Amino acid sequence: MTFFATCILILLYFIRPFEIIHGLQGIPILFIVGVLAGIFLIIDVSKGRAKLFDNGTDKMMLGFYIAIGLSHCSHLYFGGAIQSMRDFFPVFIGYFLIAHSINSEKKLKILLAILILCAAFLACEGALEAKNGASYFGVKPFAQEVGTNEDGSPKLDYRIKWVGPFEDPNDLAMVFVAVIPILLDYLLGRKYILPTILLCLTVYGLYLTDSRGGIVALLAAICAYFIFRYRSRKGLLIFLVLAVLLLQFGPSRMESISASEESAFGRIEAWYYGIQMFMSAPLMGVGMGIFTDNYELTAHNSFVLVFSELGFLGAFFFVGMFYFPLSSVFKTHFQRNAQQEVQVILPASYNAILSGLVGTMVSMFFLSRSYVLMPYLLVALPMSILLFSPALNPNVSKGGYSDYKKIFIITATSIIAVYLLVKVLL
Repeated sequence: MTFFATCILILLYFIRPFEIIHGLQGIPILFIVGVLAGIFLIIDVSKGRAKLFDNGTDKMMLGFYIAIGLSHCSHLYFGGAIQSMRDFFPVFIGYFLIAHSINSEKKLKILLAILILCAAFLACEGALEAKNGASYFGVKPFAQEVGTNEDGSPKLDYRIKWVGPFEDPNDLAMVFVAVIPILLDYLLGRKYILPTILLCLTVYGLYLTDSRGGIVALLAAICAYFIFRYRSRKGLLIFLVLAVLLLQFGPSRMESISASEESAFGRIEAWYYGIQMFMSAPLMGVGMGIFTDNYELTAHNSFVLVFSELGFLGAFFFVGMFYFPLSSVFKTHFQRNAQQEVQVILPASYNAILSGLVGTMVSMFFLSRSYVLMPYLLVALPMSILLFSPALNPNVSKGGYSDYKKIFIITATSIIAVYLLVKVLL
């Protein structure tokens, strides 16, 4: 029942019928399903079918959740702590559901199929937005002013979007970036017809978002995929060919990427204010959700947002969540004793899921999406594979002094790097 409830939860999270169907609006369907799924997970734990906090990523998620509360408690704002922890709870429980309810390759394939179908649905809705000015359910594209016409009227660029956490075209692009490597993996696995159709559809959906960050993230995901799949120059060569094609025929806004561009300068200025907030409360931050109280814009960078609002403590756990699944890649792919076995022992789409995680991390560099489910879903998926696969399970790190030391160094180095980058560009 836990897995079934998790699948329904994921389906509801992406499609969001309670926001697009008038008769369902206002009904807390997602919350109810989430609570039920959480109860089922607790039952599984009590019966020994699932074991929580036996790996480093689980511990990092718990630490991150606590850091969210402490970011307000350190300022004696206990109401803010309760509200912030309540807001992040669906993401918190969602991570554990995905990481611990997928305990077989069959269940993994089912969940991936749901993700792909959700992305295809969103792409179809986006195509209707682009063609008719509104989707079947009445969602209208985002109109962004990009200049002026010859008659002096504003020149608008229409970018598709969805509802809820996907109201921003860049957030919608993250969904397509996560799914495209999985479809590419199916295609290279000689499953041609349906994967080809769905791949074209999702790539078109990404194109319609006109997201520069999305295109850069896709390039990173594709590069990671071919490196993970081939671990040779062949993978890099294929990536370079695709990169040229994407940059040549990608969204029109790709040509305007520049540090001196107005939007890019605004991001860098936001990072500057983020650093100032961090310096004012370096250990526990100014509090989740407080960034925009101190500056008119959000950070436009998930890592900057975290170390500004949650301090070094929150940034440590945030980095740690991504560290453990990615560090497992080196154990499964690049250690000498695994080289001969890796092609046999890897479950389906493991490389593609990790590649989607890499692409999502790149997109988070351009977006303030530290508290939404999408990145943590892609953290949970590879961890679930490591946990249920007997051959890969030994590569699951429980989290030790050596790991925590590395996470500390990465976190500190990243904050210093952001500081130096801002100093150079401003």
